[in-house]
Amino acid sequence: MTTLKYRVGLVREAGGLGDILGVGAAACGVRQREPGAEIIAFVPEDFIDVARHLSDVDRVISLGWLKDMGRRRNRDAPVDPWMPYLERVFRVQLDEVISLYCPGYLYEATANRIRDFGRMQVFAIAGGATSLQGVAPRWRALEGDDDAAKQWMDANGVSDSFIAVSFRACHLARTLPAPLVWEIVAELSTWGKVLWVDRIAPSVQGVVHLAGEIGMVAAVLKHARMSVVVESGIMHLSGVLGVPFVALCSTTNGLNCGVYKNWRALEGASPDCKVPCWHVPRHGWNERCKATGCQRWGGLRAKDVIEQAMIVWTMKETGK
Repeated sequence: MTTLKYRVGLVREAGGLGDILGVGAAACGVRQREPGAEIIAFVPEDFIDVARHLSDVDRVISLGWLKDMGRRRNRDAPVDPWMPYLERVFRVQLDEVISLYCPGYLYEATANRIRDFGRMQVFAIAGGATSLQGVAPRWRALEGDDDAAKQWMDANGVSDSFIAVSFRACHLARTLPAPLVWEIVAELSTWGKVLWVDRIAPSVQGVVHLAGEIGMVAAVLKHARMSVVVESGIMHLSGVLGVPFVALCSTTNGLNCGVYKNWRALEGASPDCKVPCWHVPRHGWNERCKATGCQRWGGLRAKDVIEQAMIVWTMKETGK
C-alpha cells in the first residue's frame, strides 16, 4: 500500500529575485517541520528557473494563468482563497497552502505575522528572503550550471577572488545614484577585477558585465571574494551562496540580512531625514518626503562603503 505524501503549496504571486528566494527559505522551514512532505512552489512565470534551483522545493508550477484570468489579489483581505484556486486550476490535492506576501503596512515588522485558517495559512513575511523559521534558503546547482560558468569565466578572463557589485533593484527607491556608484567602483577596481551583476550593462570601462541564466550567474557569483550590493535579489543570492557582502539599504534597515553569515549593512537615509526610508511604504513616499525632497541616500558616503568593504574583504578567509 502506497502512503501519500503530505503535500504543501507555497505561493508567491509577485516580486523579484529576493522574494522568490524567500520561497526557498519558507520551503526550508517547512522541510524542517515536515521532512517527508512534497513541497510545490507556485511562482510567476519569469522566476520558474530560480525556483527550480531551490533545494527544498520538489515541484515548480507557473502562476502565468493569473494574467490570463485578470485576477488580482486584495492584499488587505483577511483570507486569500488560494486553496480552491490551486486545487481547481492545477488539479493538485493540497494538505496545506502557505501564501507568502509582503504588504507595505507590515514592512517595518521584525517578526512574521501568521494567520492560520485550517489547511490555509497566510504568512506576511517582512522581507524578501526572511524565512518562516529564521533560516536561509538553500541553493542547488543544476546540470550544466558549473560548465556554463567555467566557459563564461574563461571567455572573460575572470578567476576567483573578484568583487561583484550590483547597484540597481526592481524597487526604484533602492537603486543607488550614479555618482555614488562610480566613486565606489573606482576604488574597488584598484583592489581587483569588478563584475557588474545586472541585466543592464554598465557604462564604465574596466568592469566586466555578468548577466545570463540564473544558474550560470549563481555558479559564477559563488567564486566572488565579496559583493557590494544594494538591498536586492543579488544581495540575497550572495548570502545564499555564502559570499560575504556589504548591503546598502535605503528602504530597509538591514534586518533582511539577518539569516546570512558574513555581512555588513549601511543605511542610506540622511541624518536630516526624520523618517528613515524603511518606515516609508515600499511603493511610495509619504507626504513629508514629497514636500522636502527624497533623502533616502543622503546619509551614505563612498568612504563609508569602502570602510565596510575592507572588513568584509577578509571574511571569506577568516570565516568571521
